[in-house]
Amino acid sequence: MFFPVVALADKELSQSLSALDGIVRAVKLKRMALSAEQARTTHNGRFSEYEVDIDKSVYAEIRAYLEPRVTKYAFDMASEPELSVFGLSPALSKYMDEALASPAKRHVAFNEIKLKESQLKEKGGL
Repeated sequence: MFFPVVALADKELSQSLSALDGIVRAVKLKRMALSAEQARTTHNGRFSEYEVDIDKSVYAEIRAYLEPRVTKYAFDMASEPELSVFGLSPALSKYMDEALASPAKRHVAFNEIKLKESQLKEKGGL
């Protein structure tokens, strides 16, 4: 059922990754700079206890930049009907955090979702 959406996601990721020449250069430069700094700090490896994993450091910086943006990103379903075709819809984050913490809260959230669904059906949205 979700295989077409995985193919779409793979295609978009591949296209986006191929457009990252600027970040490739920046990562290469950052790795070279950290390598030179590490060589100076550890006296060319004589004090290896001060060594850090350069790749881990660089990719942690990239991850720290991307994660909050990915978390906050919301699809505009009106302008991306192909996502609706696959059955994807924006998450109801209002209900998904605290609502799943206890059975009572899940019941209340379920009732609120059902109410919204019935309201949409009345308006002709579903």
